[in-house]
Amino acid sequence: MTGDMSKNLSAAPSADGNRTWWVWPWKYRESAAFVLGLLVVGLCLQLAGPLDIHLLRAPVSWGLGIGLSAMSIILGCLRGRLAEWLTGVPLSVCLIAAMLLLSLLMGLTPQLAAPNPDPGWPDRLGLTRMTASWPFILIYLATIIVLGAVTVRRIRRRPNLVFILNHLGLWVLLTAAGLGAADRQRYTMWVEEEGVEWRGRLANGFVVELPLAINLHDFDLEIYPPKITVISRQTGKPQPEGKAEWFQLDPERPQGRLGEWSVTLDKYIHLAIRGKDGVYEESPRPEANPAAHMIVRGPDGMLVSGWITDGGPAQPFQALNLTDDLALVMARPEPKRFTSDITFLTPDGQARRVVLEVNKPLTAGDWMVYQYSYDQEAGRMSRNSGFELVYDPWLKFIWASLLLMGAGAVVMIWQGRRRPSSSSDGKEREAA
Repeated sequence: MTGDMSKNLSAAPSADGNRTWWVWPWKYRESAAFVLGLLVVGLCLQLAGPLDIHLLRAPVSWGLGIGLSAMSIILGCLRGRLAEWLTGVPLSVCLIAAMLLLSLLMGLTPQLAAPNPDPGWPDRLGLTRMTASWPFILIYLATIIVLGAVTVRRIRRRPNLVFILNHLGLWVLLTAAGLGAADRQRYTMWVEEEGVEWRGRLANGFVVELPLAINLHDFDLEIYPPKITVISRQTGKPQPEGKAEWFQLDPERPQGRLGEWSVTLDKYIHLAIRGKDGVYEESPRPEANPAAHMIVRGPDGMLVSGWITDGGPAQPFQALNLTDDLALVMARPEPKRFTSDITFLTPDGQARRVVLEVNKPLTAGDWMVYQYSYDQEAGRMSRNSGFELVYDPWLKFIWASLLLMGAGAVVMIWQGRRRPSSSSDGKEREAA
């Protein structure tokens, strides 16, 4: 016993704070060394050969999910120094710091969707495809296991509903987002009005048949009022060169300046067609484009007036000549909102009629359909609409994780409101 006591005393921290490495208790420097070792091993594996993320597709991804869950549960139920260190604060902090560092490198480095056919050192080190690199994957797996074990350990020892909901939700989110990356597929699909399409194109250009289809009934494009500027009739460049000035057409604020020229919006027609007499009239036709009748006063008091329009694909461009060298022109209007009236034929054989627009995707099972693009050269006359289709069988787990963390936030707010009232009630009882 005396020998054991002397060993423990020799292993204990000295008065100056020095301590032998890898002697219990393991704290931040041992945890940092472990995480650094993971990064070094990952870097060696990366140099030996990058991981093909497609090898982790289902059913491999589902097997990994079950394995990570089992390891988290076993580790959370174990007792001893090793289990205590693996679920302790120092290792968790070091793993989070490593994840933040790798995320920072990912944000500072251009990321590629596919491996570079002519890889340089950034590609070989995994910097250009960070989430598919060995260092990131090893840190990610260690974080998942530790986070799951911490959650299980808290459930067994000191159940805390807020802690469990938030940490379990975060565990599900990280697991589903990481393992789902291999199963997630993105396709682009172009559909012509009154046409049906069921073929999607991958990022590498391959065309595949999908278990769904889109029937495009109508495409609609809304545009902003355009801007105008003064250009050189010789070069076509906005003036002054290098510091071009623009004026936004707005019927409520019709007057403005472009350099030495004073411009006044006399009449504006958002969708107009040029008549036979050269006067523009309002029209709902697809080829209609903005037109404006402008009154321009020069620095010498010269007055010029006339119609200007960008024209678009079906009408002639029209400028207002100011001098032999300068002209007032209208820029191409920017898109404000574009929508597609479609019938979506789901994989289970159902037909859903919806109006799809940007940032308002359609969700159907494991699929999400986004309004992607249109024929920008044709503008409002576009008869083609582009869609992005994302297949993600792990999406349901993402939603479940968000619900768990949302429930945790609600419980935390509810408990925070109860505590002040209960303490004040106790004080009142003590006073009574």
